Amino acid sequence: VSGHIRDYASFLESLAEDRRIITYNLRGHGKSEGKPYPDALMKDLDALLATQKQPVTVIGQSFGAGIVAANMANPAITRAYLLTPFLGQASLNGPRKIVLKALHALTTRGMSSTIDDALVRSAPALGLHFNNSEPLSDFGNLAPFEGYIPSEKPVAWMVADKDRMLGTTGTHYNTARAALRACYPNGRDDSTLALGLNHCLNCNPNDYAPFCKAEPRKCKEQIVNVIRNFLGKPF
Repeated sequence: VSGHIRDYASFLESLAEDRRIITYNLRGHGKSEGKPYPDALMKDLDALLATQKQPVTVIGQSFGAGIVAANMANPAITRAYLLTPFLGQASLNGPRKIVLKALHALTTRGMSSTIDDALVRSAPALGLHFNNSEPLSDFGNLAPFEGYIPSEKPVAWMVADKDRMLGTTGTHYNTARAALRACYPNGRDDSTLALGLNHCLNCNPNDYAPFCKAEPRKCKEQIVNVIRNFLGKPF
């Protein structure tokens, strides 16, 4: 569960060699229409899980991980892997909370659309890339989300220590990890594998490419293999 299926295409393709993989674009991302309101996004995942006849292991990244965490009570989910998870404002350090509230105010007043248009048009020149057509509105809609559910199901996670999106660039790195350990007592913290990486698990903070892209100082194969092993035996 991530914003755009292209973000994790190569990783998912490697998993699909011996597993059945299901993915989709979130609302407002890629070719999916609609607004990324948290309640709607959680219902979308519930609806998808309802179509499955076998238990499911779910992988989520960023707010996608938040959606997964908010659905952990769903009996179809047997275990989950959370990559740089956004679990609501508790996930953010102080400055990020202020920014999110400001974006939410712009969004609810309908003022973000003009800025969104200008930002998307200028993104290539700024060296940025967005898989969503309304990036400010997207973040602004996340402000009310506080929906994660503690669970004793097996959960593992990676928190990046250079994550400028969630602000885990200082002491908040350990704060976020401690919150996850409290939420998932049977969980496993793989964050040491993400040392030096940003929100998308890349070394370059402006790079929104897939996390399994090869880069200096990052052991792509180790990250992928740890997640594969967590998924359990293929069927």
